[in-house]
Amino acid sequence: MLLKQDKIITKKTHWLDVEIGFVLACEDATWFDKRSKRSEFVQYTGPQTAQTVVSYAEKAFLRSMFKLPTGDKDLDSMPQGETVESQVALNQTVKRKSSNAAKKDGATTELFNEIRREIAASINSDHLKHLRAEVYAEDWATMPVKWVELLDHEYEDRLDTFNAEAA
Repeated sequence: MLLKQDKIITKKTHWLDVEIGFVLACEDATWFDKRSKRSEFVQYTGPQTAQTVVSYAEKAFLRSMFKLPTGDKDLDSMPQGETVESQVALNQTVKRKSSNAAKKDGATTELFNEIRREIAASINSDHLKHLRAEVYAEDWATMPVKWVELLDHEYEDRLDTFNAEAA
């Protein structure tokens, strides 16, 4: 109930309980399986409510029957951790600094230049891969996007150099 200007106004809520069944119809016969029914209980908000429920039930039914992709993440394709803590750590996104913030703090600029020097001074492809995957992995992930692009290009160029020398 709502109270407005010393008057009590009652607000009625209507609910719609819908059971939708799906029938396969051909020229010769029709088939119905009670397991193909869908039930919905929704608040009635207007004439379009019934059609909304029917549309939702139909989409859900067809997606489940024909295994249509929904655009949602496939949980099997996500990285899996051994413990709850490791799973949480795997799925956390790292916030990158903006270029402006990185220039202001100075330390990020210094680290960026250090990584560039290490890439240039790497002695072989294994050493180069070790730098990226282990030594500077976390730093690489938090650098500003454009800075990472520069590092990636220098890394790829250096790796190409080692591959050309090996060939």
